[in-house]
Amino acid sequence: MTGTTITTLSATIGSLAENTSYDVQVRATNDEGTGSWSDSGSGRTDANAAPTFSSDATFDAAENQTVAGAVLATDSDAGDDVTGYEITGGADDAFFSIGATDGALTFDAAPNYEDAKDQDTAGNTYVVVVTATSGAGEREKTATQTITVTVTDVDTEAPGKPDAPAVSAASVTSLTVTWTAPANAGPAITDYDYRHRTTSPEGAWTGGDRHDDHDAVGDDREPGREHVLRRAGAGDQRRGHGLVVGLGLGPDGRERGADVQLGCDVRRGGEPDGGRRGAGDGQRRGRRRDGLRDHRRGG
Repeated sequence: MTGTTITTLSATIGSLAENTSYDVQVRATNDEGTGSWSDSGSGRTDANAAPTFSSDATFDAAENQTVAGAVLATDSDAGDDVTGYEITGGADDAFFSIGATDGALTFDAAPNYEDAKDQDTAGNTYVVVVTATSGAGEREKTATQTITVTVTDVDTEAPGKPDAPAVSAASVTSLTVTWTAPANAGPAITDYDYRHRTTSPEGAWTGGDRHDDHDAVGDDREPGREHVLRRAGAGDQRRGHGLVVGLGLGPDGRERGADVQLGCDVRRGGEPDGGRRGAGDGQRRGRRRDGLRDHRRGG
């Protein structure tokens, strides 16, 4: 009687020690009995690799915000994923937190370049140690990385002076004004304001109200008066902006010409004195007033 022929010529031996060399022998069996053991073959089990960091060990972070950097580690072993991150040391570890699963490294409070809190005597160089864990159970492995975060200074300069806007008639009582945003090396421009005055005779500046949109209509349409507007539009600093403003009529009811001036700042709220220049106006909340002084003296 003949038994079933076995065609499978491989097997997997499990539950062995990692990174260990083994000798292995094979023998065959049929209906007549069992043969002899083969000579030995040798092999070694893989080592359980610890996670490795692929992200940089140094980050630059701007002051006045909390993002420090993104930490990333991987494990080369099949099935052994990175399971978590934690802060485990460093001279400045008390200033940081890290996302347990995504490795997002953040300051607990936004650092101030001018008031550094780190332990480094040079200032603004924060050191923290991060540990990454991979695998589970007996295969769990960890790795650490010392990370240095350098806080950089942020320019707080106010926006520059815009170029003169382009002005065209929109109707007998309004003008369409378009312009481009000024140069800005400081924080993003978040808002703008406008004001106006009569030019003949020259009157006091009025207005200065805050507007969040790009369009506004002036209220003063008294015949025989023409208006000057100071206005800038919010939004992208490189995008053109538009505005519709009130325009006075001449005694004959026809539209009269008007000059338009444009300025920009990052302050909040309008001028409580209607736009008149006071003794301390030039120092008010870092506002940029270049090019407007001669126009205001008449107000």
